[in-house]
Amino acid sequence: YVVKILVGESARVGRLLKAERIVAAKQEILDALFERTYTRLSPAARRVFLTLCGWRSIVPQLAVEAALLRPVNEKMDVGLAIEDLHRSSFIDILQGPEDQLFLSVPLAASEFGRRKLAVFGARAQVEEDTEFLQLFGAIQPSDVKHGVASRVRRLTRRLAERISRGQTTLEEHIPVLEFVCRQYPSAWLLFSELYEEVGGRNALESAKAAVERFLEATSRDKQLSGWTRLETLCRRSGDLRCLTNCLLQICEVPGVGLAAISNAANTLNAIFANPDVDLEGHEKTVIVNRVIAAMRLHIAEVDATDCSRLAWLYVRVGDLDCARRLTQQGLSLDSSNEYCLRLTRSEERRVGKECRSRW
Repeated sequence: YVVKILVGESARVGRLLKAERIVAAKQEILDALFERTYTRLSPAARRVFLTLCGWRSIVPQLAVEAALLRPVNEKMDVGLAIEDLHRSSFIDILQGPEDQLFLSVPLAASEFGRRKLAVFGARAQVEEDTEFLQLFGAIQPSDVKHGVASRVRRLTRRLAERISRGQTTLEEHIPVLEFVCRQYPSAWLLFSELYEEVGGRNALESAKAAVERFLEATSRDKQLSGWTRLETLCRRSGDLRCLTNCLLQICEVPGVGLAAISNAANTLNAIFANPDVDLEGHEKTVIVNRVIAAMRLHIAEVDATDCSRLAWLYVRVGDLDCARRLTQQGLSLDSSNEYCLRLTRSEERRVGKECRSRW
């Protein structure tokens, strides 16, 4: 019956037409195709379907799950509902990068769903869920290959705007945001930025806790952005113990480059030069030795400034011979390097002081 309608419509206009548009335009076909199956859907599957039909856009699956699992809604198995809809051909599932899934409602099913939504008893709740989905932004088929990163960032930006205008509070959205982060761990970093932007009494500590959740959920080779973010927050909160640990972890992330290690070494030298830093001598020695080991892996790449930073690390652990050799190596690379020259003058003052003491 459906095929006869398609052929007849194409013959009438004298050209091939898109099947979806023909079917969507035929009320009796929609009823025949969808009504019987729709009545057999679970309440959760109907709710998910109508939510998707409320907006003409592809939607990340995690966004749908987050919307329906908000505290204001009754508990439901959204994942099972999505499987039910897919088996019944009410939705299509599109594959994005890193196993990220996106949901799309075919045109004919969407037309049917909008008719059902118009008379649905809980229409107001569905429209509220759809409004939440819209915070992720409209998605075209060509956008799926880019994944959910930009969509989650858009979500946090929109929430920040609403919070700043007094339309909502961060606390109201924490359960949903935490769900999104559990499904997409990189979102913890965006959640951290939202905490910091919105402010509040414990904003920095909450932002740090979010970054720690990212680090807990992420493999070691993908943690550089997390440790770098946590380093920034520790600087702002004045937490030197946390800061030194971040700098050490940055140096030991697999594949990290010399520039990041050298910058970390420079900051650690500045911290340890402060006599008020509350770290035991043994703890300092362990940290410095590990940073030295990380930096020596790149010894063939160092410039004069890198040599000076590594030399100061050796000074921290009392290995003055290595410090001298690194200083000379730096001066051989750049005889006018101010940091290596400063080390040389420091060494001359130390030797002179020892000589005077012996005399």
